[in-house]
Amino acid sequence: MLHGFYRSLKGVENEIQFSFITGISQLARKAMGQSVSNLVDLSLRPAYAEICGFTMADVDRLFEDRYEGTLKNISGDYKEKLKTVDDLRQMILDWYDGYNFGGQDRVLNPFSIINFFTNNEFDNYWLDSGPSRFLSTLIQKQPTQFLNVLLTGHNEYLIKQNDINNINIVPMLYQTGYVTIDKIVNFNDEKYYFFKLPNKEVKKAYALTVRTDFFSIENPDSLALVNNLQKALLGRDAEWLGICVHSLLASIPYFLHQGSESFYHGAIHGLFFCLDFEVRSEALSAKGRSDLALPLPGQVYAVIELKYVGATAKADGDPAEVARLLDKATQGALGQILETGYLDPYLAKAKEIWPIGLAVYGRDQVKVSFGQPVPGLNAATAGHSS
Repeated sequence: MLHGFYRSLKGVENEIQFSFITGISQLARKAMGQSVSNLVDLSLRPAYAEICGFTMADVDRLFEDRYEGTLKNISGDYKEKLKTVDDLRQMILDWYDGYNFGGQDRVLNPFSIINFFTNNEFDNYWLDSGPSRFLSTLIQKQPTQFLNVLLTGHNEYLIKQNDINNINIVPMLYQTGYVTIDKIVNFNDEKYYFFKLPNKEVKKAYALTVRTDFFSIENPDSLALVNNLQKALLGRDAEWLGICVHSLLASIPYFLHQGSESFYHGAIHGLFFCLDFEVRSEALSAKGRSDLALPLPGQVYAVIELKYVGATAKADGDPAEVARLLDKATQGALGQILETGYLDPYLAKAKEIWPIGLAVYGRDQVKVSFGQPVPGLNAATAGHSS
């Protein structure tokens, strides 16, 4: 179908003054061959980075006359939270801004902005704009790539991948808006792209996708596990936190499991995204990088080091041996956190830092150990002011 469409364009190119095609069209170009040789891909060109979104200046120009009315008619809890136009503008940025297509500035989602001002309600309009079953199919085929899309850099060749017969989930997530460019790093004359979730709207959509398509969590009873996970983390309850992580890992369909630390790193990263925390993977310090870092309420930072212990026939038949291996792994993780200075980047901005060792054996056996909390500089400041 696409081949016929592009071939028709080429056949009448003398009659066309200008054409502009949006969507995930670049995936089909390689399969189309010469029929699309007259098109120019603008996807990652900085000069065109703002062409398919609203800047905040655009929003002000188009909707400034609606700000006061929106403040009066805003629905839900936001009626109490938003007192001024500046408050409203910042919330709009939090919900719908953050998309970067290779330029200096970010853009907001036009579809969501128009729906927001139509309904006077902050909601996830982006997820309702199209089905995600194709993405779900890719998740099943490429679970590790899905979980690790935010954990590492991806070279330019992969991002521009356009083979419709061998689609990689990383450029698909980028082109469909599930992730956006965080930074571009040049290394050995090659560009590497690092991604992040653009905004609150996409974070909620991502959390829903992780819950339903990866962890198979769909009913209220299972969703309670996610809430218990948050309570266990904030309450420093190692046993209950381990039980929650075990239950959630056990909900991953068997055919998605991969026997590697990177797979479970990505899975646990996704778990904490479900809690609506700002999760930082591979957080850098002067001597290395920690697996996960989470800013928690009250100027507390949790630094998590993950260890994966592969299953063995001997340990599988001996629960005591599994427990020994998990305990050894968590203690090693805590030692690594302290010895390599993973806590140091947070000392100047935290009241307290929690080192956490987390080990996974096999597919879903989990042990969590909390190390002794380390006071940050803000703890001394708070004590002095009191």
